[in-house]
Amino acid sequence: MRGRAGLPSSTAGAFAPTAQDLPLNLHALAKTEEAFAKLPVPPVGSGTSTLPHPNPTQSFWTHSTSDANPLATEGSDVPLPPVIDVAIIGSGISGIGVAYHLAELLKKGQIRKPITIAVFEARDFCAGATGRNGGHLTPFIYHGFSHLSQIFGKDECLKSLHVERQCVDDIVKVIEENKWEADVDLVHGGNLRLHFTEEEKREDEVDFEAAKNAGIDLTDVEWLDADATKEKYGASFPSTRIDGYNLYPLKLVTRLFNLARTTASSSWSYLNPFSWFRPSPRYTMSLYTHTPVTSITSGTLPWNVWALETPRGSVMAKVIVHCTNAYVSHLLPHLSGPDGVVPTRGQVIATRAAVPREKLWNASGAGNEGFEYWFPRPKKSDDEDGKPLIIIGGGRESSGPQYEFYTTDDSSINPDVSGTLRKFLPAVYPDQFERGKEPEMEWTGIMGYTKTYEPIIGQVLDAAGDVVPGQYMSVGFSGHGMTRAFRCAEAIASMVHDELCGKPVNVPHWVPGHYIRGWKKPESRASEESWVDAGKVMDQST
Repeated sequence: MRGRAGLPSSTAGAFAPTAQDLPLNLHALAKTEEAFAKLPVPPVGSGTSTLPHPNPTQSFWTHSTSDANPLATEGSDVPLPPVIDVAIIGSGISGIGVAYHLAELLKKGQIRKPITIAVFEARDFCAGATGRNGGHLTPFIYHGFSHLSQIFGKDECLKSLHVERQCVDDIVKVIEENKWEADVDLVHGGNLRLHFTEEEKREDEVDFEAAKNAGIDLTDVEWLDADATKEKYGASFPSTRIDGYNLYPLKLVTRLFNLARTTASSSWSYLNPFSWFRPSPRYTMSLYTHTPVTSITSGTLPWNVWALETPRGSVMAKVIVHCTNAYVSHLLPHLSGPDGVVPTRGQVIATRAAVPREKLWNASGAGNEGFEYWFPRPKKSDDEDGKPLIIIGGGRESSGPQYEFYTTDDSSINPDVSGTLRKFLPAVYPDQFERGKEPEMEWTGIMGYTKTYEPIIGQVLDAAGDVVPGQYMSVGFSGHGMTRAFRCAEAIASMVHDELCGKPVNVPHWVPGHYIRGWKKPESRASEESWVDAGKVMDQST
């Protein structure tokens, strides 16, 4: 979800009589942004954000089967290493993405000594936002263009949108190269964005035209009127259909970690100081779940800068990567509040369609300014009497006036949000879903929101704006991390690799400048022509 382009909303009307009956608070995005801007800044101190709740609700991804999360408790009962090179805090798509990309760089052999990498997770493996999301992998290819351009400028907007496309392409490429399509339930079904109001449709049109005029290729975008949408998908609203995927996020992250770990043994360094004839791997990678990092202090060894404190003991590390998203201010308190990252609770249900699979759409969907998002599970083994399971998230617009900001408790659900989620699909698709049907699973998860909806990555800066040596972060994905975090992880891995090589740390050229803490928007130029060519961005960013 990204913000508005500042269009007037006083005359917005609903399409079709059924739109007025939707169980939704329409036009709620502006209200949530206003509430966000007025949030108080918590007192800065140790534990500004809580640690993840020890007993969260059970998500479909982590608990639908007994073997859904084979790495759930790995490393929780083994001794911690006293000294490591790289500590990654968080085992979601960001943390494991950094581990994966760093492993790929280390295989090239530019570093002579073996590197030790450890991933620390407060709860079960991948039990944060990645293991609790809606399962979507659909980039914003033009949505939010006007908003981003107004805030950051056209050049930055083009780079930001391209990060999303490239991120999805990279994930799909890894899946296809390793033949994981069936393993991670990858579905290339596209994404249908429903326009419930005239204003919603008009904003989409404005973004589309602005992005097209900037050179973004939008030939694959399909515009459907209400009749065409009803005929093809069963919903009586205008819509746009864009390219997109769905998958099983936990299974993807599990395979990424296992791939990075297992290929370490086949990547050898012939510089083992103990034996010329017994080469060492270029890196080792370990995972320690149920090992929350509670504080970070200066280390005592000259070559290891930081000491990570956990309930299980201390670990010394040269480099620390914060991939804690909503919880980042627990260890970095100055990143709390609206100018940092605000923990925000989301909610999702798994519910059953009332019709067989062949009478249902295959595309994922989104609507109501992105507040609701849904897709049908592809696995026929999930079906009951031939009726597929639907994952639908959202409903946060029903949780005002706080809209779940500063909520870190994912052990419970919001009953107002529950009501919206239960009523949504039967109202939008009355011929395909049964009213009053209870979901089969319901869970919450904690997202990390920023005031611009854009992530914060790169070297950690302290409260005074100075670089904290040896610490990096990739956080604040604002409920839209699957299409950005893996690409951002590549940038972080490159920067960490620079440091391990003893080289100056460089931010990859394709990273949007506004992702980096401390970036300032360049002064306006006389020409309206962008420095960035959309085609060249796509050609040069890999």
